[in-house]
Amino acid sequence: MFSAKALRYYKRKEIRELLIAHAGDKEIGVRFADGSFGKRPDVLLYPEEVLDLAQKRVTSFHASEELWSNPLLLETAKSKRELAEIRKGWDLIIDIDAKHFPYAKIIALIVLQALEHFHVKSVTAKFSGNKGFHLAIPFEAFPDTVAGTKTGELFPEAPRRIAFHLLDLISEPLGAKILSFEKGNVDAIAKKTGFSVDELYEHRGRKKIISGKKIAQIDTVLISSRHLYRMPFSLHESSGLVSVPIDPSKIWNFTKDEAEPDRVDLSIPFLDRNVPFGDATTLFVQSFDAQLPDTMRERTETKHTIVLSSDPIEFIPEEKFPPCIQNMLGPLKDGKKRALFTLLNFLRGAGWALDAITERLYAWNELHDEPLRETILKTHLRIGLAKKEIIPPHSCKRYYQDLGVCRPNEFCATIRNPLSYARKKHAQTSQKAGVRPKLTEEQKAMRKKFRDASKENKAPEKKRSSEKKKS
Repeated sequence: MFSAKALRYYKRKEIRELLIAHAGDKEIGVRFADGSFGKRPDVLLYPEEVLDLAQKRVTSFHASEELWSNPLLLETAKSKRELAEIRKGWDLIIDIDAKHFPYAKIIALIVLQALEHFHVKSVTAKFSGNKGFHLAIPFEAFPDTVAGTKTGELFPEAPRRIAFHLLDLISEPLGAKILSFEKGNVDAIAKKTGFSVDELYEHRGRKKIISGKKIAQIDTVLISSRHLYRMPFSLHESSGLVSVPIDPSKIWNFTKDEAEPDRVDLSIPFLDRNVPFGDATTLFVQSFDAQLPDTMRERTETKHTIVLSSDPIEFIPEEKFPPCIQNMLGPLKDGKKRALFTLLNFLRGAGWALDAITERLYAWNELHDEPLRETILKTHLRIGLAKKEIIPPHSCKRYYQDLGVCRPNEFCATIRNPLSYARKKHAQTSQKAGVRPKLTEEQKAMRKKFRDASKENKAPEKKRSSEKKKS
């Protein structure tokens, strides 16, 4: 039924022409009526191709954020270097979603205010087709370089950093706006977002505020290379609506009726490339320079920039990690899911901020010849980072030997768990430097929780050994 509706819609010449106009230099992905996806990479060059695909039961069209010299070369380009050679640039797509549609409108409007603060005039908007909105800034509005690197080479690092910065910037005003929208009823916010009332709060200095950062679902934080978004004027399978461009100033008054296939306004642009060069320079510079989230207080340079954490457990930099974890952070052929679980637990136990863990593990996933699917990575992160308790990583040695990453050095003989290695190494360095970190009561409590959890893990082993002695 829906594929017949889609065919009638895509038969319209003006719709096909708008899709082709947007597809220039972009990799295209298509979805069929049965939920399956077409082969990638693909391109759209002629309006007749859209109709041909619709007749084959294609229901929606998706485009890459990246711009390519020839998208079809992606079939053989696998390494980061090969991808960089054919990447011409990329567009910034801020993907905003929410379980409660009015919240998505509020989030979009607050983000637009933040972009206005950075004097960005080239932003355009569209309805995602279901529950949220896409805000877009074209590559033509970017500066040539940021922090000494060509901007075209900063994907996906730059959009992640910008998203981190925007989330931190909007957290307090967004929380206040949603609280005002609900007339001060925090229980209503909790019910509509799925958080508990306690989880909705964050501390800003001495203030306790509703955390807009937690309410805002901005998928831009989790993007990876060759990430696709729904094209403007494409249909959405779940809702049957069109992903229609909107005047950014009219988002609050937008109704989903305006996205009905027979009612869409075709005159509003999305990703207009006729913009002033460097229009988004201030946004880029400040996002990379110093305007990082409050949970990030210092920077340490690795292949990808990672930041120190202000979490209760003291931050341990990557150079203090044991050989097994350092090897696990490199490209892997097998065991990537098991490694992801271990790395999540290890980095949390090493005091890394949640934003920093997300950035590091997305960078790690890009190192593999066959990366984990984005949905797998996103799900693991969402579940793993939502846990209040920190689970210790597996103890040495069998688990790490099976993964092929256990290559012990002399110091490994003194520890039984990779996290113990990192903490001892870090403590030794601090003592040599004459630095004796003072722990707060909160930090002591967190460390006690970790020790208790470690003891619980070891308890079955002790029980088995005592039973052997009795026998």
